[in-house]
Amino acid sequence: MLFPTLTLAAVLAIFLMRTKGKEKALFEFSKPHGEFAKNDFYIFAVDFNGKTLAHGGNPAFVGRDMSSERDSDGKFFIREMIEKARTNGNGWTNYKWTNPATNKIEDKSTYFMRYNDVILGCGVYK
Repeated sequence: MLFPTLTLAAVLAIFLMRTKGKEKALFEFSKPHGEFAKNDFYIFAVDFNGKTLAHGGNPAFVGRDMSSERDSDGKFFIREMIEKARTNGNGWTNYKWTNPATNKIEDKSTYFMRYNDVILGCGVYK
């Protein structure tokens, strides 16, 4: 079961932000072969406007506004994460996304946590 691993990954990401600072941590999260990315398991970070701050699965997303991005079923999954992070501070969301290991659209469950002005997420492809 990977769910405890997802929550632990998010907690470790927050720990890195606290100890190394936001910019250094975001840089580390965006390394596709770094400590926070392995195949289809990676950390990503967005701000409360939907802008991608880090993405271990595809660093080309960094700087991109994802607030209007929909999955293949039309779901605004980033908007859902933002709303839940504002309300609860953390949560889960399910959506369909391209798996970087297979290059196919697959079902994904993501756990996310708010840390100051950043939402950190880590998901598992089903």
